[in-house]
Order: sequence, then C-alpha cells, then structure tokens
Amino acid sequence: MIADLFGVSVDYLLRETAQPPCSAQLPDDDTLRVVQFKGNRMLDSQPLQQDMPIPLRLDAFENLPADTVLQVEIHGNAAIDGDVTGDIEAGGNVACDDVGGDVEAGGDVACDDVGGDVEAGGDVACGGVGGDVDAGGDVACGGVGGNVAAGSDVTCGSVSGNVDASGDVDCDDVNGNVDAGGDVHCASIEGDVSAGNDVICSESE
Repeated sequence: MIADLFGVSVDYLLRETAQPPCSAQLPDDDTLRVVQFKGNRMLDSQPLQQDMPIPLRLDAFENLPADTVLQVEIHGNAAIDGDVTGDIEAGGNVACDDVGGDVEAGGDVACDDVGGDVEAGGDVACGGVGGDVDAGGDVACGGVGGNVAAGSDVTCGSVSGNVDASGDVDCDDVNGNVDAGGDVHCASIEGDVSAGNDVICSESE
C-alpha cells in the first residue's frame, strides 16, 4: 500500500492538512524557510519556475507579538520588500530594506541599514552597518560600527574599526588601521596606514 511505502497511516494520507514526513526533521523554531516552512510546519508549496520569485508567506507571522524577532533562512536568492527584525541567511543574493540582525549571503548583499554583521561572497551595498562587514568583492556602505574586509574596493562613511581591502579605500574617519592594495583616500585615520599606491588623508596619526 502507498501508506506502507511512505511509513504513514491511511488517515494521514486522506487528511487535506497533512504535513509531509520531512517536516518532522526541522526544528519548530519560528524560522521562515523557503520552500516554505514556519518552524517544522509547511506553509506553501509550488512548482519551481526558473527565475521566478517565490513570495514569502509572511502572513503566517501577522498574529505574533510585536517584539517577535523574525529569522529568515533561504536556500537561494532573497528579495524582501520590507524590514526584517532578525537575521537573514541566503545561499545566493540578498536584497532588502532594514535588517535588525545579521546578513549572511553566498552572493551579493544590497540592503538599507543593517544592525549586525554583513558577510557576503560577493559585493556589499548597504546603508549603515552596526557590526563588521566581510565581502569577497566591493563594499559600498554608510558608517560601519566594526571592521571592514573586502576582496576589492571599499567606499564607506566612518569606520569604528579597521579597514582591509585588496583594492582602493575611500572612507571618512577610520578609528583603526587601514591596509589597502591600492589607493587610500580618507578624512582621518587613527591607526596605521599601509597602501600599495597613494595615501591622501586630511589627518593621519
């Protein structure tokens, strides 16, 4: 019988709201997963169409308390029209508004303000970042509360920590050290400066 084949009861197969056996393998932790689970409860399923976005079922979280921290975990690209109070983890690119927590992406990150850290395999283009920024490509941000590391160029506002870039660095004030493979253009640098080419700063310790 089909029920025996899948290791479930006949009643299970006949229920319209039955959950797939794989849902029991996920933690019931209010993390929104695509395709699409809230915790271990499946919310939606649809055929995969190449280059077609999958709308997130954020309506499943409408009745939660206002201070609930929503975590988003996506195995692919994440294009979110709105703010996320928690973290975002995506295997591809991330495009969103404000993020209260961290952003981790295998590709590019393009967001407004991020309260935590940003880690990307590609480029990072954000507003202000409260923590560190680590990118495999270029970094273009507002102010950064921690350190900045980039595989290419860095263009940003003030940085509270160090800046390490394989290419050029163009920033406002930097409270730490700057290490660049290309040119360095900054308003002021509190720490040491190492550059492969020219260094132009208003002030440097």
